[in-house]
Amino acid sequence: MIDSPKPPDESRTHPGSLLSPQAMGGINAGKGFDFQTRYAACHVPVWLLEEAFRQLFFEGSGDIDIRYIEAGKSSRIHIQVNDHDVTPSELKSVIEQFKSMDSAQPDTYKCFNLVCPALSPTVRPVETGLARFRGAKAFYDDKPEALAPTKE
Repeated sequence: MIDSPKPPDESRTHPGSLLSPQAMGGINAGKGFDFQTRYAACHVPVWLLEEAFRQLFFEGSGDIDIRYIEAGKSSRIHIQVNDHDVTPSELKSVIEQFKSMDSAQPDTYKCFNLVCPALSPTVRPVETGLARFRGAKAFYDDKPEALAPTKE
C-alpha cells in the first residue's frame, strides 16, 4: 500500500475561511502593533528620565523614533520593533535598511536599534560577540587599540 500525500488544509487556503492568510492578515499585523505599543509603554518612563528627551515619534520613519536635544543640538534614535525571533536574512535586511537610511540622511540618527524577543539560533553568536565587544569598550577606554583585533 502506498501512502498518498496528505491533502492541503482547505481552511487555510480557502478565501472564505476565517483561517485563510487573507483573513488573518489584520490579526497578525495587530499583534505586531501591540508588541510595539507595549515596548514603547515600558520604555517611556525611562526615556522621560533622560533630561535631553524631547519627542517620541510612533510609526514615523521607523516603528519608533526618539528625539533628544542636548546643548541645542538634536539627535535621534531609530528603533525597528519585531514581535518574533529574527532570522539571518531578516537581520541582513534590517541592517541594509539602517545603512540606507543613514546614507540618505547623514548625521540625523545617532544609532539604529532592532528590538525583538530573540534572534534565531544561527544569529546569536553575532549578538554574543557584539555584547562582549561593547562590554569591553569601557574597560579599554584609555587603550582602544587593544580592541582592534576584536573589531576586525
